[in-house]
Amino acid sequence: SGVSVYDEYENGRLKDALNEFLSLQDKEKRVVFVLRYFYSKPVGEIAIRVGASESKVKTMLHRMRESLKTFLERRDLF
Repeated sequence: SGVSVYDEYENGRLKDALNEFLSLQDKEKRVVFVLRYFYSKPVGEIAIRVGASESKVKTMLHRMRESLKTFLERRDLF
């Protein structure tokens, strides 16, 4: 199938790291992240759902991406 055991291991490590990262976030941030990147919801819809401005949602997403990058780098996954 073209996927090596190493790839499977890395995929599992990445999934586990993402779950850990999300568990460290407050509920609002988790909801925003999951709606945007797991369900591909538009920022405007997310803003309405969480009762925040679109600007705040965009800022939250940007900061979370930066935090996730650092989180993954510290685990040698990025």
